Amino acid sequence: MIALSNMSRRITASPSDMATVYVYRRMSPPILRKPDIEVNGEMVAELPTDTYTVFHVAPGAHKLTARYGGLDGFMLTTSTSLVVVPGAIYYAEVVNNPGGGAMNNPRVVVNSSSEPPSSIRSCTYVQPNAAFLRK
Repeated sequence: MIALSNMSRRITASPSDMATVYVYRRMSPPILRKPDIEVNGEMVAELPTDTYTVFHVAPGAHKLTARYGGLDGFMLTTSTSLVVVPGAIYYAEVVNNPGGGAMNNPRVVVNSSSEPPSSIRSCTYVQPNAAFLRK
């Protein structure tokens, strides 16, 4: 587990011309599936339950996607638009819609705040995909 006070140490200070995005997932069904997190179709990280990742993006509109694959071949996908401004911090949580039933109904909820949500406190850091970070 990582303490909230240590979260800022996981990434260098945000360049003034970029936004910082945290994506996290608490204990949310489908629990046995680990969604791939994508930004504009590029793989950022895989998020098991109770983990988070953090990265920088350029200002403007981005498509943030959580894609759950499975050995059964069934794919669950959810996306949201994220419009970011330079220097801002965004928190995106991958959650399951209540009443999703057996098939589940995941979604991505985004908020902009100067303080991390309390629900991210017990999440473990996941390193973003190196290829994504080089872009």
